[in-house]
Amino acid sequence: MLLRCPFLRYPLLLLTAMFALTGTFVHAADPAIGPGDILKIEVYEEPELSMEVVVSASGDFSYPLLERVEAAGHSTHSLARMMEQMLRDKRFLRLPSVNVTLAKQRNSVVALSGSIGKPGIYPLMPGTRLREFLADYGGIADENAGPVIVIQKTDGTSVRIRHGDLYSENPEIREKNNPVLEAGDEIIIPKSEVFYVSGAVRNPSKFNIDREITVRDAIATAGGCAVESGNAIFWQRTNAQGKRETIVFDKRQLTEQDPQLLQPVGPGDMIYVAMADTFFVGGYVKAPGEFHYEKDMTLSRAIALAGDRQEFSSAKITIVRENPKGERTIEKYDLKTIRSGKDKDPLIQPGDIITVGGGFLAFSSKVRKLLPISMPWTFLND
Repeated sequence: MLLRCPFLRYPLLLLTAMFALTGTFVHAADPAIGPGDILKIEVYEEPELSMEVVVSASGDFSYPLLERVEAAGHSTHSLARMMEQMLRDKRFLRLPSVNVTLAKQRNSVVALSGSIGKPGIYPLMPGTRLREFLADYGGIADENAGPVIVIQKTDGTSVRIRHGDLYSENPEIREKNNPVLEAGDEIIIPKSEVFYVSGAVRNPSKFNIDREITVRDAIATAGGCAVESGNAIFWQRTNAQGKRETIVFDKRQLTEQDPQLLQPVGPGDMIYVAMADTFFVGGYVKAPGEFHYEKDMTLSRAIALAGDRQEFSSAKITIVRENPKGERTIEKYDLKTIRSGKDKDPLIQPGDIITVGGGFLAFSSKVRKLLPISMPWTFLND
C-alpha cells in the first residue's frame, strides 16, 4: 500500500521546496558570468526594476534596492534565484519573479567612452578595425577631443594612437595605425586640456594642449599681438601649490627670450594681451575692468568710470605702473584725502593697474567675457 504524500498532488510546490533547501540551481549549460558582461534583468510586473546592467571589473553591479549584487561566477539562472531571495529577505517584494539573460558577453563586445558620438558597449564583429568601428558609432564628435586614442586591453596594457596617424592621407601610416580590435577592448578618447588667449591678439580663442607649449608660443598660436595691443600681458595660471595666480609681463619680453615666457602653459590657463591706451580698475568698484585712456585722466575720474562705491571712499588706492625703463613701480593714495582736497588728484597713465580698497581686481561677468581672468595680484601685497 502506497503512502499518500500531499506533495505529490502539488509537484510545483515540491520543486519550489527543493530549491529553497538547496539555495541555487545551476544549469550545467549556462556560462559563468564575468566582468564586462551585460545582463538583462526582468522582474515580473516590476518594470522599474527591469533593466540592463554591466558587470564591473570586481564582478558586481549596481541595482536598485539591493545596492551592489555579486554576479561573477554565477550562471544567469542562479543569479536570478539569488536576487529573488535577496528581494524577499529585504522585504521589498513578497513573491518576486526574476529572469536574467546574458545580453552580451565580454568576449563579443568593445566599450567606447570619452569624446565619441555614441559612447557605450557594442558588439564586435571579427576582423573589425579601429577606424571603421569609430565610424559606426558616431566618430570623434567633440572639438575638445585630445590628440590620442587609447585602447585599453584586457591584460592591463594599452595602445595609444594619434588621430592624425589614424586618418593620415598616407595609406601606409593610416593602415599601420588602424589595428584590428580584440574582444574586451575599451576604446577611450580623452578630452584635451585647453588654454585661452584673448584681448589684443589676431585670433583670440581657446586652444588644445597637444604638446608642451610656452606662454610665448601660446600668443603666437593666437596669431601674435595685434597692432592695437598695449604693453601689458597677463597670464593667469594654477601654481605648484594649486592656487590661482596672475603674472604680468611687458610685451617687449616676447623678443627677449625671457625665462618666464618660456614656461609651459597648463590646462585652464588664461593669457590676456591688453589693448593700447587703456587702464584697469578693480577692487571695490561696481564695474571693474579695462577702460579707454583719455588725456589728463585723473585718478578720481578713473575710479568714477568704474562705478566707485561711496561706502569704500576711504579705501586705499594702489596704482601699479611701469616706468620708461620697464621697471614696475607701486604708488599708493587715499581717496578720502584726495576728495577732501588735502592731496592732489594725480594723473594716471595708459597701462596703469588701479586697485580700490584691496590687493586684487575683481572683474564682473560682463568684463570677464572680454578679459577672462580674475586678478589675485600677489605682488600688490609685497
